[in-house]
Amino acid sequence: GVLKGVSDLILLIPKKGYASLCIEMKTPKGVQSEEQRKWQREAERYRNRYVVCRSLPEFMKAVNEYLL
Repeated sequence: GVLKGVSDLILLIPKKGYASLCIEMKTPKGVQSEEQRKWQREAERYRNRYVVCRSLPEFMKAVNEYLL
């Protein structure tokens, strides 16, 4: 099962002072639910990078910037 609010993708590789990269995928007009905003706050509280991506190019950019 899936826990409500958890990021769509989590890259469990510590980089650049972050513990992991959490990625929430949304449509161009999509908005985060309250559960997703809560998850974001908790993720960031524990030194995780959290991003919302609205396209494949945004996703690729976020992952490349995080890893490189």
